[in-house]
Amino acid sequence: MNKIVDRIIWVNDTDPALNDVHLNQMDSELDQLDDRVLAMEGDVEAQAENAEAWAEGTRGGDPVDSGDPTYEHNSKYHAQQAGNSATAAGNSATLAGNSETAAAGSASSAATNALKAEGFAVGEQNGVPVSSGSPYHENNAEYFRDECQNIVADLLTHYGVSVVGTELVFGSAFTNHFTVSVVGTELVIANI
Repeated sequence: MNKIVDRIIWVNDTDPALNDVHLNQMDSELDQLDDRVLAMEGDVEAQAENAEAWAEGTRGGDPVDSGDPTYEHNSKYHAQQAGNSATAAGNSATLAGNSETAAAGSASSAATNALKAEGFAVGEQNGVPVSSGSPYHENNAEYFRDECQNIVADLLTHYGVSVVGTELVFGSAFTNHFTVSVVGTELVIANI
């Protein structure tokens, strides 16, 4: 990554003056920016956990508990229910022979669960986007993934970070307050 900002050399008795007023102001602004970054990071993590919960029924890899709103309302659960319903439909038809009513009920349940699974996974049913009044509209894995990406993109744009080709470019709004370095395989951002 290329350095894109030249350092300002502070000299006593010239503009801008190097004094406690300017230094304390810079320190206060860095503290406020740091608080905002931490708050936004928490929001991104919460959205990522919600996306995982709605898609897989897990948070941080652990199954959600029975009090979680995604407990029986996530894509994985409904896909399993659809599979179970489809299996039950097949078994009912085989065992009941001429019991068309039982088979039709199980097939209907499988279709309903399949629609729920598709709704919670991608916000569509039968390949058609759900309407804004649908319970899947803003409660599906694809929506939460997009929200996480938007939060990160807005945060980067707010601090003047852009992508040029395959490189992150940190603008002066960012580099005036933070240093950026690479340690091993980690990107390290620190207050100046």
